[in-house]
Order: sequence, then C-alpha cells, then structure tokens
Amino acid sequence: MAKWLLSNPRLLLLDEPTQGVDVGARQQIIEQLRKVCSAGGAVMYCSADHAELAEVCDRVLIFRRGRLVRTLNGDEVDKDSITRECIGGTERGPEDD
Repeated sequence: MAKWLLSNPRLLLLDEPTQGVDVGARQQIIEQLRKVCSAGGAVMYCSADHAELAEVCDRVLIFRRGRLVRTLNGDEVDKDSITRECIGGTERGPEDD
C-alpha cells in the first residue's frame, strides 16, 4: 500500500485493507487514506467490519444479492445502521412473500 500512496493516487480501491494488522498499523493506514481524500483523491473501501466502515466512511453502499439496496450518508453511517441494512434492513424481497 505504501508504494501506491507514494504515487499520489486519484482513486484507491481497497478490499479489507486493515485485516490482519495490529491496532497501530490500522490507525496509520486510516490516517494515510484520509490524507488521500484531503488531497482530492477518493477511496473505495470494502470491509466486513461494520465498526471500521462507520469510522472511515462518509457514505456506505449496501449490496445484497448483487444489487444496491441502500445508501447510508452522513449521520446515517454508524455501526448499527450498517449491520441492520446488511442483514435485511426494511427491504422486502421475493422470499418474504
């Protein structure tokens, strides 16, 4: 990741970037990602850690069965909302009938 960050990226696509790292390294990674955003770049961050998503993201897109089912923005982005939407939210699917 350090190599990519040195290139001043306009976009980073990351899948579980802090998985398996210690707490200190995790905070350093998050700081660097914030610097990318502050410099006008964008970060697409995929993680199964809902608390981490709530800490890092301004907007969270929830996909279920390959479809976008909900977008959480601003104050909506918190661990409980992300978890609720991931396990079913308020959307009714064909299996609910």
